[in-house]
Amino acid sequence: MKEFLQIYAEYMVILFVMTYISYVYIMRLRQKRDEGRLPSVMAIMIYPVVILGVIYDVLFNIFVGSVMFIELPQEWLFTARLKRIKKEDSWKAPIAKWFCTHLLNPHDPGHC
Repeated sequence: MKEFLQIYAEYMVILFVMTYISYVYIMRLRQKRDEGRLPSVMAIMIYPVVILGVIYDVLFNIFVGSVMFIELPQEWLFTARLKRIKKEDSWKAPIAKWFCTHLLNPHDPGHC
């Protein structure tokens, strides 16, 4: 059991890093698009990155978010879960607010 938990934790750290890198990259590309500085050929090329980022987000929400908040997900994406939990009056709300304030909103103000 100890070996399983160690392997699980290692994969979850890798999943967190991959999800976060994808999120930061996608938000930067979105900013460039909104500024009109994203060539159309590049916009087409990033769709696989966006799809992969969504897959990472769903997996992160299921495997890490469920452990973090001790509940099964009610939403597909982690941000949607954070938005819901932030409104609750529970021990989970400060954790959700921290994620939004320190990890997500700096790269996309008002993201959650």
